[in-house]
Amino acid sequence: MTERDPRGDPASALLAVDALSVDYGPVRAVDGVSFTVRRGQTLGLVGESGSGKSTAVLGALRLLPAPGVVTGGSVRLAGAELLDLDAAGLRNIWGAQVALVPQGALSSLNPVLRVLDHFAETFTAHGVKPEGGVRACAAALLSRVGLDPVHLDSYPHALSGGMRQRVTIALGLALNPPLLVLDEPTTALDVVVERDILRQLLAAQDASGFAMVFITHDVALLLELASAIAVMYAGRLVERAPSEVLAADGALHPYTRGLLAALPPSPGEARLPVSIPGHAASVADPPSGCRFHPRCASAIDRCRTEAPALRVAGPDHVVACHVVELGVSSPKPGAP
Repeated sequence: MTERDPRGDPASALLAVDALSVDYGPVRAVDGVSFTVRRGQTLGLVGESGSGKSTAVLGALRLLPAPGVVTGGSVRLAGAELLDLDAAGLRNIWGAQVALVPQGALSSLNPVLRVLDHFAETFTAHGVKPEGGVRACAAALLSRVGLDPVHLDSYPHALSGGMRQRVTIALGLALNPPLLVLDEPTTALDVVVERDILRQLLAAQDASGFAMVFITHDVALLLELASAIAVMYAGRLVERAPSEVLAADGALHPYTRGLLAALPPSPGEARLPVSIPGHAASVADPPSGCRFHPRCASAIDRCRTEAPALRVAGPDHVVACHVVELGVSSPKPGAP
């Protein structure tokens, strides 16, 4: 059975992205990517640098800077087609229905505004008058992400990287949106700060029930954080599966298996990490057929000439791989 996209039932989805394509001039950076996010769900999006994961999400949310252009597909958020909205409609959506927590907290905060001013601008832009006043509401939001409200009167440069990231998360939660998108929000932070921020984020999700799209290079983090993981390679979605399936050695695509094999072993696990051979394919000059085939030990002739379609492999599990389709068992990375 072939599935056009991995969405499951789009009617139950908060965010439904269907066959999205994004171009940078003659380069197709995202090629027909589809995924869904249900209310309250956490979807992890993973892939090497240049795989198109951030571009796909920013394009879907109409936040992609020029010269990136969405050239095809459909994006529905709570039933509204985002690709049809004008500037005024998008302003009503951003912040209230979906909020973005960017990777660079310092560059996303206005250096001449205090933290409190950022919250005040957010509320004013959407005509919201918080009960108890802006300061009281902003203080509660900072406390919610583990940051002392005393920092409301600080400027961004006076805060540490971890503090600034907590501020951006609190700003994302300010209007209680049903969807929060986090684009590698903890990449520049040390492990201790990262874990503390993620703990606060999950506590906020438990309290409010918002959905998340979490973009990262860290597969191990997504196995703990996400309920489902979508894997991208060279602008295309190659596999999407529940996290517990991937954690239980249920990955099917050779690229996904390679990402998992490259993880450091767990304590007591008798194996060594194995890196994926070769270099990530370029979307500017992608290989023919399956874009992963030059690095794949399981590749067959068909892989070199024909791009595989996404096919259903199990409940909420889809994969684009000719070898899997034929029922051939692909070897684990590093196996003789």
